[in-house]
Amino acid sequence: MTDWAEEYAETDDLNEKYGLLRAEITRLRGRRDDVEFFDTDAVRSDVRRLSDAVAGDLIVFVANDFGLPVAYRPRDVSKDAQNEIRQAILQDKYDETNEDLNKIRRELLDEHLGIHKAIVAESTEETVRYHLPEGSNETTNFITVREMVGLIDYTTNSFQSDGLTETY
Repeated sequence: MTDWAEEYAETDDLNEKYGLLRAEITRLRGRRDDVEFFDTDAVRSDVRRLSDAVAGDLIVFVANDFGLPVAYRPRDVSKDAQNEIRQAILQDKYDETNEDLNKIRRELLDEHLGIHKAIVAESTEETVRYHLPEGSNETTNFITVREMVGLIDYTTNSFQSDGLTETY
């Protein structure tokens, strides 16, 4: 175990544990040049293949905690669809009823170890579906709805969003 991990294991103070985690994350992010991110072309290929599993348009947001996130959407779907997903999440919050989307999400996370977080959504003219269990559920890498919405917002609406959306 590293020193921070030993300190973390030895303390019962939740604030101290949080501080130790933040310090370790900062240290790891400082080594971002040593980290291998995910292959955007390979992810695009898998998203294209996995899109056959849904009736509507499959839109996927992925992130590596050390690099920039990427959104994937069909070539003929406008970027506005990404914002519709954001609005649906803000309105409805947690929804863990779409197991088919979770299966796609799990496959992407398992196949691309450089992806730390993934949002998988289906958009149709009538509705938006996504998979997000409540934050204490250990099957998601998202802790809060705010974190999930932030990923979508960063790839869709931020002034840095140019180049963060790929089409398939």
